[in-house]
Amino acid sequence: FGSGYSSLNMLKEMPLDILKMDLKFLDGGEDVEKSHNILGTLINLAHSLKLKVVVEGVETKEQVDFLRTTGNDYAQGYYYSRPVDSETYAEMIKGQ
Repeated sequence: FGSGYSSLNMLKEMPLDILKMDLKFLDGGEDVEKSHNILGTLINLAHSLKLKVVVEGVETKEQVDFLRTTGNDYAQGYYYSRPVDSETYAEMIKGQ
């Protein structure tokens, strides 16, 4: 949700259990507080619909810290890892 094909209407039309949002759709503005309020509100909306939330595009510790304050369920992005092939991923998991 946030880039490409997305619509709030789809939240009631599709049988969803997870909502994936692109953090980048809030970037580029001067009003960071407004952006944070929008993202927090969307996360609350998803949770009220019994959806888990994945925010993608997380690149900085500041973004991780903010997402922890929102009740966001999952995050993905370069902050955690660059994309890797399945063999590399399997090795990463073994090391956990």
